Amino acid sequence: MFYYKITQIFLITLFAITCFLMACLIIGSPSTGTSLLRRILNRHTEIFCGSETSLFAKSVLYNDWNKHKNKLMWPRRWSLVNDGWHHMRGITIEDDYNISGPEIRSLIKRHSTFDSFLHEFFNYVLEQADKSYWIEKTPSNAFTGKEFLSSFTSGKVIHIVRHPLDVIASLVIRGMDAYNAVCTYLCNTSSAMRGNDSISYHIIKYEDLVLDSQSTLEGLLLFLGYDYQSNMLDTQPKAEKGATKMKGWKYEETAKIGQGSIGRFQELTKDQQKQIACYIRLLRCTINDDLASVMSLADILQYDMSNLPDLTISKDQLSLASTIKKDMRKRSWKKAYYNSSNYPIYVVS
Repeated sequence: MFYYKITQIFLITLFAITCFLMACLIIGSPSTGTSLLRRILNRHTEIFCGSETSLFAKSVLYNDWNKHKNKLMWPRRWSLVNDGWHHMRGITIEDDYNISGPEIRSLIKRHSTFDSFLHEFFNYVLEQADKSYWIEKTPSNAFTGKEFLSSFTSGKVIHIVRHPLDVIASLVIRGMDAYNAVCTYLCNTSSAMRGNDSISYHIIKYEDLVLDSQSTLEGLLLFLGYDYQSNMLDTQPKAEKGATKMKGWKYEETAKIGQGSIGRFQELTKDQQKQIACYIRLLRCTINDDLASVMSLADILQYDMSNLPDLTISKDQLSLASTIKKDMRKRSWKKAYYNSSNYPIYVVS
């Protein structure tokens, strides 16, 4: 019996190591080009990069899989919540994964570890797609990328960044209010940067991806251990599954790469620009003490913020205290990951 258990532990360990030799997460704030990047990478003949699943965005699964795994398939209102500022519950497995809900439930039930479940899940997906390397993209992965690298030492992380002002402007154009747009960028990017000292972490800029696509992809593929393929920049709208455009986007994900989304901040009204500038200068987050502000993130990422409008509105005029209290109440009512008990945003004194 003793030798049987030792053999079983050895096989499970070997199984987990084998699984994550060929695995990677894309992390980055919404509106940084994560969707565009995943489409490009999925065109590689050896790489599968499907639609968002939210599987990797829940820290409780890394910490105690057996305690929380059954909640993955609960109705959305009661399912596990993603870590992060954006409120998202449950998991989403789209058609491009070619696996049904009952099959996923069966997988979850019979696996006692998170890594063994993921091994079988993605091994099935890769076999269906006839590929050898899987990458997963969910914006909230930014909050668990460090946990992913700690848990799966052979895994890798790609962090795509974009000029803070253009990200925030894009989120506002998509319908988000200025306060939440600034907080979304700040919390997501600050958290994503926690793992930037790892050799398994690779950062690329959206601007480089659209202005110098081939060179940027060549460097990224070198990091992943593959050769660049020219077909990655070919457009294949009819062959690619899933939604390809969201409100406020200038381009279809499956269209030829365009450069028109660089400088989106200038498309906002002067009043919108001033309001955003005030939030940027006044708001801080507790997630990463070294990178607690948008300005500090812009500095380390080498983005010029000299065109940020002067601070002409006070925090009292913005009613920031009232805005934060209202947002805390709403998040607590929704049982969001960040709520009144762990709210990460504060106003600089």
